[in-house]
Amino acid sequence: MTPLVRASGAGAEARKVMGMTVFAGMLIATILGVLLIPMLFVLVGKLTGSKPGPAPATGPPAHAPEGGGH
Repeated sequence: MTPLVRASGAGAEARKVMGMTVFAGMLIATILGVLLIPMLFVLVGKLTGSKPGPAPATGPPAHAPEGGGH
């Protein structure tokens, strides 16, 4: 990608435009993936009142039936 942005010579303008487009797209995707999506996850969690983590147990653990079951 860097050679596309830093191109020189014949056809360099077209390569520079393509390189800048690819660079900007990768930068935006990185920002969305690293910053925005986790921030939205936290925001939605606060709005709904839910807490991240495992779900609490609702009762005692289930026991296997007596007699072996065969």
